[in-house]
Amino acid sequence: RPEDDAGIVALLKQPAASGARSAELRELNLTGLGPEEAMELLGGLGRDPKEYEAIAARANGNPLLLSEMARAPAGGLGASLDSLVAERAARLSPGAQALLVTVAVAGTPIPIAVAAHAAGVANGNAEARELSSERLANLRRLDGVVHIEPAHDYIREAVSSKLDDVSAQEWNAALARAYEAVDGGRNPESVVSRWLAAGQPEQAATSAIAAAAAAEEALAFRRAAELLGVALSVGAYEPAVQRDLLRRQGYALTCVGMLDDAAAAYHAAARLMADDEALELDRLCLEQLL
Repeated sequence: RPEDDAGIVALLKQPAASGARSAELRELNLTGLGPEEAMELLGGLGRDPKEYEAIAARANGNPLLLSEMARAPAGGLGASLDSLVAERAARLSPGAQALLVTVAVAGTPIPIAVAAHAAGVANGNAEARELSSERLANLRRLDGVVHIEPAHDYIREAVSSKLDDVSAQEWNAALARAYEAVDGGRNPESVVSRWLAAGQPEQAATSAIAAAAAAEEALAFRRAAELLGVALSVGAYEPAVQRDLLRRQGYALTCVGMLDDAAAAYHAAARLMADDEALELDRLCLEQLL
């Protein structure tokens, strides 16, 4: 099942325990439904058999479009997929509608708690079940946490395409704040990417710097170097601040053995200001190259 509610696929991909029997896991590429398969699917969706051929021809083998059209009100066979999704979304509860927009903007699986916070609903469980029952969203368990995502790219596109640029930025900002409030800094990359999508690069840089400091404290220097690189690429700084960030990045890169990259960071830092510290940074640069 695409939802993988119980994390079955993830479990199957884990190495077998000692002494356990191995199993074969294969991934199959699915093609469009043939005419007979389309008719069989329509037979289980309660549509008037007189409309089967028209629905199957319009869906052109796409099972999602086939099921959407089969659930459409009478006379809706000529409607676009966007309008069919919009009609079903309009019948949802207000909380489920907000959660649907949130997961459409996110585009990838996110914890229900994060999505609910961004959508402004209590805990999101009831709304998530409503979306799942309407086949507008999938639920899956990742690392013991239930995540939610659009049921299909068509759903994501149909919902997110209705947002203007300002609304999309506001939803991305809500997601960034939700990650900060709920996720406890465990996914700083998501926070940074959401602030960037919200059109707030300075806030993205601030979040990246804070996450880098936490990574340094935890001795996770590769992660710290990456986050500092993000901060340097999206933020605007005074020379002294930029130099400090580059020096920290150089140190983090040194700690993980990426000496050429560390030398480049120290070299860039030394060029920012001509003072005694610049000499020390040049020394550190040369030290990495020896």
